[in-house]
Amino acid sequence: MEPTIEFFHIFAWFFIVFPGGIISTYVFQGLGKGTHSLAFTIIREAICATVFAVLFGIVFDWGINGVWFGILVGYTIGGLIAIVYANNYLGKMVKA
Repeated sequence: MEPTIEFFHIFAWFFIVFPGGIISTYVFQGLGKGTHSLAFTIIREAICATVFAVLFGIVFDWGINGVWFGILVGYTIGGLIAIVYANNYLGKMVKA
């Protein structure tokens, strides 16, 4: 299959998982917690996406498709971390 077509097949899912992490990041920016926002961006972009791209692309030897899939998995996990933390943070804020 053409590499461009494979890219679009993998990254079509990206548009489903990406907004969750971004919305959580924007929530903290809106609350004036820019350091929380920066931390989640670093976790999502630099740590999770990079680690999984290297893991799938190089360690598992999946090539460029593994890198793309690793970025998708990294964004998903980083976004879930941000969503869970934002949910807990807002829940504690409402109770206080």
